[in-house]
Amino acid sequence: YDSLEYGQKVPVYLHTKCRRTGKISLRLNRAPVPRERWEAIVTDGQFPYQGKVLGRSWHGLFVDIGAEMNGLVKATQGLSKHPELAKYNIGDELTVYVVEKRADSGHLTMSIERSDEPLIDWTDLIADGQTKYKGTVTFVAGNGAYINIGCNRAGLLPKTEDRSGLEEGCTVEELDNLEVGQEVEVYLVRRNLSVGRLVFSLHPTPTPRLVLEDVLADPDKSYRGIVYSLDYHYAHMDFGCEAGAILDRNQAPPDLLIGRGAFVKVVDFDDDMGKVVVELARPHPPPLPKS
Repeated sequence: YDSLEYGQKVPVYLHTKCRRTGKISLRLNRAPVPRERWEAIVTDGQFPYQGKVLGRSWHGLFVDIGAEMNGLVKATQGLSKHPELAKYNIGDELTVYVVEKRADSGHLTMSIERSDEPLIDWTDLIADGQTKYKGTVTFVAGNGAYINIGCNRAGLLPKTEDRSGLEEGCTVEELDNLEVGQEVEVYLVRRNLSVGRLVFSLHPTPTPRLVLEDVLADPDKSYRGIVYSLDYHYAHMDFGCEAGAILDRNQAPPDLLIGRGAFVKVVDFDDDMGKVVVELARPHPPPLPKS
């Protein structure tokens, strides 16, 4: 590097890239073997990768496994409280197993422990609100608890104190009784079909959740949707389907806030966001008077 000058042209090799920020890492030296592509990374929790520690933080160990992005071996309680991880220093080699990869952020989550059984792919899960899954609490936060059900994506059990009409999550009291390592039974009520974001409930839904394919096949039908999140552009709604919905806020009444509902109709499916695009359903005209 000391011999490089401003304006000098040099051949470089793309080493890693971050899908979320677009940041890339370059090297002057060609890797001995090609870096493994995102699509080829195995996330069954059993395939071993030989890695090298690149960095340490409170969150865990940052590890290079020879892929187009680096990964994190998580220390859920802080690195100092995980002696099995804290013993590794920068430059040390170790064997890791990939347990999660997120297409939305490009993040890889790894473990130094091999899973007893192959992890279930999140695309094979049944999001009907009726199928029971046994899971373990991995983290408790202000917005809910994160649950591992033996899948290659952790899911959120959201706190529902202001969302009484939603068929998801748990109450504040139920959340207060959860702790890391606790085993729980949950029901999958919604999943993002593009990035695999999962939402659980502690209780089964009164009726099975709608299948996306059936919803898209009947665009004339209207549904009651309830807002569970708002951003600058969209009201994110649950309408009893395995996939969430987005309603353009320019079309929504100003009082359509979190926990409020409205009748909506399906317009399209947004592949990038992994959600159903909806519009407000027009009210049915009153019946004509009898002659």
